[in-house]
Amino acid sequence: ERERPLARQAIPSLCIALLLLCTFTTTHSFVSTTAACNKKLRSHQPTTLSVHCVQNNNSTHVLTRRSSIITSSIAIASSCFFPQLPSSAADIDVVTTTEQQSTAARASITIPLKYEPKLCAYTVSYVVGETKFGAIVDTGSPFLVVPQTSCRPDYKWGCYRAEESQPSGLEPTYERFVGNEGMMEWREGKFSFANSIAMVSSFALLFPQSSSMVFGVVSESLLDGSGGLFLGLVKETNSWIRPSFLGQSDVGAFSVDLREREGFDKSLTLY
Repeated sequence: ERERPLARQAIPSLCIALLLLCTFTTTHSFVSTTAACNKKLRSHQPTTLSVHCVQNNNSTHVLTRRSSIITSSIAIASSCFFPQLPSSAADIDVVTTTEQQSTAARASITIPLKYEPKLCAYTVSYVVGETKFGAIVDTGSPFLVVPQTSCRPDYKWGCYRAEESQPSGLEPTYERFVGNEGMMEWREGKFSFANSIAMVSSFALLFPQSSSMVFGVVSESLLDGSGGLFLGLVKETNSWIRPSFLGQSDVGAFSVDLREREGFDKSLTLY
């Protein structure tokens, strides 16, 4: 076990000795860079390089055999002390591709948005228990809610069924939404997005509590007038406020894409 660290420490010393040896040697032989770093010193056949001449701007520079050997020695020492960097565009492309794959592997969920002209708002669909609901995407409120309706045929935002959830243990609260006031019951139930674009693993990473999330049951008095059903995207709340929708998740950011693109829906993406 002690021989391996000593061997690693010997490599720089070996390179320095090699540099000095090549600087003061009078033979024509040289040492391969790769062989030196692998500690396999192999003598090659003597070269016949006695004098090198390089033309540069009509002037002649004479490089003696010794200076050529010194140049080779410096290259050997450099290769021993400094790590190899990407040497071509292909190497750089490999690094870039790896970074892009790492970015693409990050968990995200994209949910299509639908514009409702009567509401002048974008809505999103989700499932609580076994029932699909629709709500306005709201960046100014924190809660996941469902409507406490009588399941009227003309009401398209979902029909709450108590048997698909269980009590949360939290006391009901008295809420005020845009001038409307009423009671909110707090329950727990299974949650998922309808028509989302995501890997199953991504949803599990972002919503580890999806099997039992706290949600509010909005009384009909809160839905009257200018009030309505909202999916709140405010994550951080005061401790005395009921659990927020994103506060029960590992979502750290979201984006809304409202671009007009053929073949693509406007969307909400959670990261």
